[in-house]
Amino acid sequence: LAPTFVITMRDAVEIAASLQRRNGFPMEKGLLLWLAHMQSAEYGTRGTRRIFVSYDDLLRDWRGTVERIGASAGVWFDCESHAAEIEGFLSKDLRHAAPAGASLDQFGELGAWVSTLSREFRRAAAEGVEPDIALLDRTYEAFAAFITILRPVESFTRRTLAELAPRVAELTNQVKGLNEQVAAYQKETARLQGMELRVAAMEATLSWRITAPLRSLKLRVWLARKSARRTLRMLAF
Repeated sequence: LAPTFVITMRDAVEIAASLQRRNGFPMEKGLLLWLAHMQSAEYGTRGTRRIFVSYDDLLRDWRGTVERIGASAGVWFDCESHAAEIEGFLSKDLRHAAPAGASLDQFGELGAWVSTLSREFRRAAAEGVEPDIALLDRTYEAFAAFITILRPVESFTRRTLAELAPRVAELTNQVKGLNEQVAAYQKETARLQGMELRVAAMEATLSWRITAPLRSLKLRVWLARKSARRTLRMLAF
């Protein structure tokens, strides 16, 4: 029994957006991953029995999609025995919309390569035919040349980030220490402001105003004593 390979075509922008939300990947990285995986799936199954299907068609009409797969593989699938379970799994929640305004046009050559593969795989799925192999090979060659250039850049970037990591950690600790100092200063400022408010409230009371002469007299007595001690020290010499 010869195997039949099923290559599912899902919108590349939707996948990149999903990876961005889930893993924090840039859109470009998500598109590169889509391109690499789809290339491997297509190239690695050449010369075998295979069928291209659309992810959208699977969600919209899973019975028809399964029947097409079965016809290609020469296998009959008993869909109705598990229909409820399948329909419960294939919910609309599995369809993640691409972000508003997202388009392959904004990603330059990368977007053009992804667009070429998407168009050919969609055509293969819709018409039940093989994609244009010559067109795919030209796209793969351009992508391979790009990866040849990208890998040294990626290696340099990773090495640079690794070298900067200790300094980044040091600066992070310094910032943490400064934030702690700022928090302490803010706490002390709040305490002093509270004291100022309490002093202002005390000075506004009647008792404070009444005892003002006594506090003035006490200050004068203290100053007189201080002057007398200074005079006595001078006489002692």
